[in-house]
Amino acid sequence: MAESELMAVNGAIDYDQLNSEPGLVWLERFAKHFTHNVWLNPIPSGGWDEKMNYRALSISMVRKLFPMFELSISGLDQAVKRIKVSR
Repeated sequence: MAESELMAVNGAIDYDQLNSEPGLVWLERFAKHFTHNVWLNPIPSGGWDEKMNYRALSISMVRKLFPMFELSISGLDQAVKRIKVSR
């Protein structure tokens, strides 16, 4: 997700979809409601923490809410194992 989708009011990717709350608020609600959750990230995990990566801030915000795994066979396997374990 783009930083603007997470932080800005009316930050939806679709301009005609106005929302009075930032996307991060909705993600927080989702994370609290569903106790077993993960985030599958299509960006290879090696690029999640790069300081010069324009996506790093968004990834960091999402990682604070959800256990994040790479969208790969290995990452999917890890994510399923995580979901099966209670917190």
